[in-house]
Amino acid sequence: MRKLVLFFTMALLLAAGWYHVKSVKNKPIYANVLPYEVKIADQALFWPTIQELPDYDVQKRLNNTLQEELDRLAGDAGQMQKTTIRTEYLVHFNTANILSLTITESLFPEQAAHPMAFLKAFTMNARTGQTYQLPDLFKSGSDYKARINGLIQQQMITRGITFIAPYNGLKETGQEFYLSAKAVIVFYQIYEYTPYVYGFLKFEIPYEQLADILKPEFGQAVLSAQINLNKARSELGKSSNIN
Repeated sequence: MRKLVLFFTMALLLAAGWYHVKSVKNKPIYANVLPYEVKIADQALFWPTIQELPDYDVQKRLNNTLQEELDRLAGDAGQMQKTTIRTEYLVHFNTANILSLTITESLFPEQAAHPMAFLKAFTMNARTGQTYQLPDLFKSGSDYKARINGLIQQQMITRGITFIAPYNGLKETGQEFYLSAKAVIVFYQIYEYTPYVYGFLKFEIPYEQLADILKPEFGQAVLSAQINLNKARSELGKSSNIN
């Protein structure tokens, strides 16, 4: 009888342990993004690094992607003389395995009238290590380009944007974008379509206008992000009422 009780006890412990491992394995990942100091042309800058992911190989792959951009920036800066370099990064989306961040790179040559800034964006999967392109967000066969181009055309009219070059819609490849809690942001570099005063030309495409064509992994991440956003707003409202 004692052996039988011990057997069932061990079976229950093993089952609980298996469930715990499975639960941890399937738990959505939140990426910890921290600044680390780097030097380009003897100038100290801060660059994002991803830490504390459960899979080190995935973490290394994502950091290598960010490192490639840093190497490219260092190469460009090395060809210039007496140039002030600045970098700033922002995490816009970080939930349910999906991380989306931007890096603003500013180069200011000594005799230039103003600095030139460039916006780089990275949307990544903290579980698989994949770096996404815009088509990866959408279900196979969905005409996401027509949908987004139509929405951008509406915004162009309502915003009265002044263009210095004809706008031809989303690029066939390499369209730059990032995610926020509320929208997919499609963007273009300074002078690409608009004068310097416009800064980066951005078009925010709300998720509700794309919900039926988003892949499930992004739909779930968006839902989590919006729940977190509403929770944060609720907490802020409670804090304001207390004060």
